[in-house]
Amino acid sequence: MSRAIQQSLYYAAGLVLMKGVSFIMLPIVAGALSTTDYGQLDLWLSILNVGGIILGFGLIEALYKQAGEAKGNAFDTLNSTATIQQLTIAVMALIAAVPIGLFVLSTWTQISSTDFILVTLTLIISSAINMPLTWLRLVDNARLFFLLTSSKAMIQAVLTFAFLHYGLGLTGVLLSGLLSSLYLATLLLVKQWCSLSFSWDAHVAKQMRHYGLPLIFSGSLLFVAAGAERWILAATVGLESLAQYAIAMQFALIVAFLCEPLTLWWFPKRFQILNEDNGKVKTVQIAETLCHTTIWFAMSIALFAPVIIENWFPARYHEASQWIPWLALGIAFKQISHTLTTGCYIDKQPKIVLKINTIMAVAALTVFTLSSWLFGIQGVVFAFVVLYALRAYLFDRASQKRLVLNHHYIQLATHLAWATGFIALNQFSPIYLVAGWLVQTALFSFWLMQNWRPKAKPADNSIRTDTFAKRL
Repeated sequence: MSRAIQQSLYYAAGLVLMKGVSFIMLPIVAGALSTTDYGQLDLWLSILNVGGIILGFGLIEALYKQAGEAKGNAFDTLNSTATIQQLTIAVMALIAAVPIGLFVLSTWTQISSTDFILVTLTLIISSAINMPLTWLRLVDNARLFFLLTSSKAMIQAVLTFAFLHYGLGLTGVLLSGLLSSLYLATLLLVKQWCSLSFSWDAHVAKQMRHYGLPLIFSGSLLFVAAGAERWILAATVGLESLAQYAIAMQFALIVAFLCEPLTLWWFPKRFQILNEDNGKVKTVQIAETLCHTTIWFAMSIALFAPVIIENWFPARYHEASQWIPWLALGIAFKQISHTLTTGCYIDKQPKIVLKINTIMAVAALTVFTLSSWLFGIQGVVFAFVVLYALRAYLFDRASQKRLVLNHHYIQLATHLAWATGFIALNQFSPIYLVAGWLVQTALFSFWLMQNWRPKAKPADNSIRTDTFAKRL
């Protein structure tokens, strides 16, 4: 078994366990919380997402970029510098959180101070996890990555169940997230401290900040493009309707989760592979496999997830099932927009990422606001799909201008059109989606076999010529 496949299997096992636990807990949490509380939980999670982008400072992407060229001691220095820099940011965030918290809690008195403190501490502690986890992926220690992240998920699930049982409600869910994040951060930092000879390189740190600074703004703008719709929905249609959207989005995000075993291996390694012999061909092959696999996952979730909603969840959440197919398609476009970006990160400072995310943020704020006011959840769902389709197109065009890769766009466009068409027909009868998925599965399986079958080695003409000469 190749090392790449072995690493991907570890990532897959860890993700299946983590997401499987989260999936099992989803109906438990939804059943224990009112739709209003679940809507509030979704808003807190969106704050954690955008806060993680800001505190991350683009260091993960910077580490990916520089790790492809660093060897030996330089590699250790790079990783230790990144970790020290991330911890420094976390300490600064903790100090800044005091005046910010006082301002927020005095301005918006309806916010629970306990919940605010729990979310803030979770955010700061989670930022300390970023660099050690990235280091584990760079050194191909997927086994430890699996053990630590899976145990964190199990601990969080047990604590959540216990806190809900004792009536802590939303606060209990947030507390379990804080305690499990503290557990993971402690083990990761101890492991990295014992494995690396920690040192600080000011020049490397400056390069990483220079590379990551545009990514902070672009990441924050990305949140606006895919996160602000929750706040817009809460303001226009209320927390109860937001809860429907949040449940549907949880299922749609399974598409991204299913892609993660490959992306967890691919994204840290893509520049290393690109620099190998025949690197462009390998990059195209892997990227296209990810794209087609993502579309198949989206169709699969669109078919099966609504059945789970209608059978496992309280009746008050059943409306969510009708939005899952379209949101799954939107998440597929989102994953494709991440996959086809290799060229955008070639430059020393990826300003194009910031430019595209700025365009998408402005478009998202405008479109989400108008669609929510005019059409409610339905408008936001369809806007989500269109915006991410546009994002995928823009990132691919920008990437190709900087790094020409010979992708098979007709195949990809045909596959996307197929998925979109049958998801649309699903509104009339689920039979259409079943038929479309069955045909898609057969064609996709055939494509995989053709794309990844071993190539025949060219015949050695010199040997045949030599043999013929001997016969003469």
